[in-house]
Amino acid sequence: MLELLQKVEGMSILELGVGSGYLAKCLADSGACVTGIDGSSEMVSIARDRLGPGADLHVHDLNCPMTFLPASSFDIIISSLTFHYIEDWEMLLQECHRLLKPNGRLVFSVHHPFADIELAGTTNYFSKACVSEKWGENVTVTFYRRSLTEMTTALRKASFVIHGVIEPTPVTAAKDVDPRVFDKLSRIPWFILFDAKAV
Repeated sequence: MLELLQKVEGMSILELGVGSGYLAKCLADSGACVTGIDGSSEMVSIARDRLGPGADLHVHDLNCPMTFLPASSFDIIISSLTFHYIEDWEMLLQECHRLLKPNGRLVFSVHHPFADIELAGTTNYFSKACVSEKWGENVTVTFYRRSLTEMTTALRKASFVIHGVIEPTPVTAAKDVDPRVFDKLSRIPWFILFDAKAV
């Protein structure tokens, strides 16, 4: 995602799902003015430790409008692996459009719809599904699987023009970390990234 954004110096960027603040810190170090939102107060606290006490960070549920942010505030909105936790993309994308300056960019990644169909327990690719996945022993996460058509239609309805769709593959160095996962992700699309412009 950072490669796709390229030069961000002087730009105002909103990150939805700021998490631990890794991306936000990279962007801030490159000269961007970054605002971050996350639904978890614990993650926002970690991000604040990374970015500093003056960081513009907010705890907020992205299922609700971001009324505390004024319209046309940002050059770019980014989100890494967060949108698939949101059931109603219509509201979220409308909010993104409202918050972006004219011709602003929305760059986000989600689970690839092909990858999640097995977890969804369905043979109907086109059926939207709520999926639960267990992480380790004690954590269960819930997200929504959508077809590619549903994703692109939602963007179009919110007045975005898609300029790029990327199915990323792992970097070579990942092979040394986990060869099995590297091989799998090199053959099967697991994530998908959209680069869209507000019109």
